[in-house]
Amino acid sequence: MRSAITFCFSMIFVFSSSLAGSGCGEQDSDPPKIGMTKQRAQASEDWSVDYCAMFDWYGDGICDDFCPEPDPDCEIIPPTDHRPYCGAIGSRSEGWYWGDSGTLIAYARCAGLADPICDAIGSRSEGWYSTDGRIVWDRCHQTVGLSLHGEDCAGDSGLACYSEGALDADGLYCQGDTDARGGVCNNVGSCTLSTDCLEEDNVWVHPACMGHATCAEDRCGWQCDGTPMGPWSWTTHLVAGVESAHPYDNDFSHTWDIEKPGAEAIKVQLQQIDIEAGYDALFVTGDREEIAERFDGQRQEVWTREFGGDTLHLTLQTDYSVTGWGFKVASVSYYEQLPLGTCNVTADCGPGEFCHPHRCFSPYAPCHGSCLPEEPGMTRSFTSDAELAIPDNQPAGVSSELDVDEPFSCQPEVVVDAVVRHTYAGDLRITLRDPDGASVVLWDRQGGGQDDVVLSAVDVTGQVALQRASGSWRLDVSDHAAYDVGTLESWSLNLTCR
Repeated sequence: MRSAITFCFSMIFVFSSSLAGSGCGEQDSDPPKIGMTKQRAQASEDWSVDYCAMFDWYGDGICDDFCPEPDPDCEIIPPTDHRPYCGAIGSRSEGWYWGDSGTLIAYARCAGLADPICDAIGSRSEGWYSTDGRIVWDRCHQTVGLSLHGEDCAGDSGLACYSEGALDADGLYCQGDTDARGGVCNNVGSCTLSTDCLEEDNVWVHPACMGHATCAEDRCGWQCDGTPMGPWSWTTHLVAGVESAHPYDNDFSHTWDIEKPGAEAIKVQLQQIDIEAGYDALFVTGDREEIAERFDGQRQEVWTREFGGDTLHLTLQTDYSVTGWGFKVASVSYYEQLPLGTCNVTADCGPGEFCHPHRCFSPYAPCHGSCLPEEPGMTRSFTSDAELAIPDNQPAGVSSELDVDEPFSCQPEVVVDAVVRHTYAGDLRITLRDPDGASVVLWDRQGGGQDDVVLSAVDVTGQVALQRASGSWRLDVSDHAAYDVGTLESWSLNLTCR
């Protein structure tokens, strides 16, 4: 019995290869699915079975002209503009063709690949790309509705200015777009007339004072209308859009500009750098003749050095192979003269004044505070909410610092609050140290077996040597017995001018 079954299976194998019946009962009417290929189907004269339907060859991305029914993959509607499309699918002429002319670009097995996109816009590598890489070099940006520097925009052209992935932002704006004739893409901050500086998309930054826009030597400026100016200070805010592609391209060179009109010096903070060391590099330069600063390799949260002038140029240059994540700028800091009465820190204010910060709505724009007079009874508070575990039975304990970075023109009263969670208060010692190193014990192993120590409004003015209020204040908490443990939950320092 076993040999008969084996013979039957062998007959199925032999005759299926020739598309004949198996000779084993009802198997004669079954289509030969095992081992079927398009080549065998195309060579077969038996079309009683639609193999294209059986094996899902309709709509598989390959034009099969031997199928009994029309294959939808053979129906190609070329684009009407100058962009590639995959044509002659399934034939020896399959490849990429231009949509407007039908001219062959390159023979390729392109069926099933992603539709071509215009990429690397504005670089030497600009062209059409698909799933398996570049199809052809081509200045394709206008085909997809974009314009570069110096090209027509808006109006009848309908083209938008392009800057490293952002439209009408962070680099270019449509200058002169006042009617149907449109304008020309130009750098943010550039101008022909002073009215260009007031266009909504021309997002250059001018000093924070009342005044009017000016245009000189093709650059936007700002004239403060008689408003007295205050101290020079470093202003810092976040930056958006100054970053490479992730990962960046090979054979690539591009420069990003960061400008603050009127600044005397400028620097930026790089949030992350991941650039092929020794071959690719990010170069940072200013407008003055200073040596460029080079960055490559992998680094995080690093500031460039200060460059003189009001503009910084960041240029990424890459070679033909190996890429990395790239770079991203997090914030910019520039040295500028503030309008009178404004400030970034209390040191910008006069004697007897402190810097009261404004409530700002955008972290990506400068936001100055106002200098206000210190008044008797005015309290400034500094708080730490970082929970710290207290080592059990270790006299060294744990320390928490508060930085008082504002100068005082008075000898303030000093009041301390603290919350310590612990299951045996009698184990604890709590000590406050002022910026000059003088100390006062706030809690010294009292309270027995009670839980927690909560210090509220403890006045230590007469117990610390207040030569200066500004600086680093420190709270030390230590545990002097075994078993019970706890944490320093929070503490605050309240300084009040008398």
